[in-house]
Amino acid sequence: MQDQSSSSRTTVEANVFDLAPRVGLLGVLGAVALFAAFVLGQMPHPPSPALAAIGWLALFAADVRPQRRPRRTRVFCKPGSLQIAGGAKIRARDLVGATTARHDDRVSLMLAHRRRQSRPIVLDLPDEASLATICRALGIGHHGFGYVDLAVAPSSYTWLRLLSAAALVPFSLLMVALPSDLMDLAVALAVLGFFGWLVFLLGSVTTASPLLRLTPGGVFLPRASWNGAFIGFDRMEDLRRDRDRLVLTTKAQDGSTAAIPVQFRTSRWNRFAPTMDEVAHLESQLRAATDRAHGNAAPERAREAFAAVIERAPGEPLRDWLARVDAIAVGAQGYRSSATASRDELWSLLEDPDASPNARAAAARLLSRVAPDELRVRVADVLSTVRDERARVRIAASYDEDALHEEEQLERAEQLKAAP
Repeated sequence: MQDQSSSSRTTVEANVFDLAPRVGLLGVLGAVALFAAFVLGQMPHPPSPALAAIGWLALFAADVRPQRRPRRTRVFCKPGSLQIAGGAKIRARDLVGATTARHDDRVSLMLAHRRRQSRPIVLDLPDEASLATICRALGIGHHGFGYVDLAVAPSSYTWLRLLSAAALVPFSLLMVALPSDLMDLAVALAVLGFFGWLVFLLGSVTTASPLLRLTPGGVFLPRASWNGAFIGFDRMEDLRRDRDRLVLTTKAQDGSTAAIPVQFRTSRWNRFAPTMDEVAHLESQLRAATDRAHGNAAPERAREAFAAVIERAPGEPLRDWLARVDAIAVGAQGYRSSATASRDELWSLLEDPDASPNARAAAARLLSRVAPDELRVRVADVLSTVRDERARVRIAASYDEDALHEEEQLERAEQLKAAP
């Protein structure tokens, strides 16, 4: 896989389920113009009745717009971010979770964004190499991290909101078509409908949709399915999809089994509802997690003995640990032969999101001794994929004196806080 740097990017082909297309300058100017028309239309003596109708139509049309179908497009990968062609930009620091799985003969990657956690972004990728490229850009480990939520159905307020918006379109048109003596009636109906739509809008925003949450250890089911229970992947025995529902078969400690249905209310046009394609990707993610929990997946990558050697010992002072790592770098006597690694192995450890922050920091320390020029060029790209600020400071402290002072101050503050 080719190296990535801040001056270059890697392109990956993918089928993208993306509900947040990029808004261009023309779209912003159009929205401002329509809003101005709406405001002018509500004045006691508007310049034209058509202005009010334009404002109503723009408002309701924006709300009833359908969700986008999955599309095949290019994804541009840079350290710390992805740019979907014609769509959203995804930054590593904005992700709260990710999970990966085989999906038919392709690979599925689900990304949970902090601003729209109930509808993950799904990337349907052609092969493992494409997955590795994207995971490297976003700092995601082999099996993901965090949690991923998927709404199993939109709230009732959402359906009422969309229906009311669609029903008010004729009233907006009547504001132009009716004669002047009936204009007041059309305006009254439109205003009344607007306040009804506003109530449903507030209700849909404040009322949470039923969610299914994937975590590294198991899945939280919606309350309507099984009282919001948590089911560990090690307890899941089987999984099948039946139209708009998933049926999970679990095994209790006494050997008894139970079939738990999870009902989905899917829709092809309602952008607040899941689609059948998303449910299919969710099924693949659940199967992969269950296989890993039962030991049926490919063996996990073994932790190299070298990573254990350079790991910071519990209670080991920061500078003593760094001095020990420096001794390994110069090949001091008394260290085992396992305390050696090639330059490529060091970079692999530094860039590994699954490795501990201490191991990654030690790898950066060693690279600052054996390849200082290369580290200066590439380390910014690595740090851009680290979501945890504390881990980022620890890695930087291994090769930068200013960051080392900051790390020492943070550790002293943590020790004072922990002291009785």
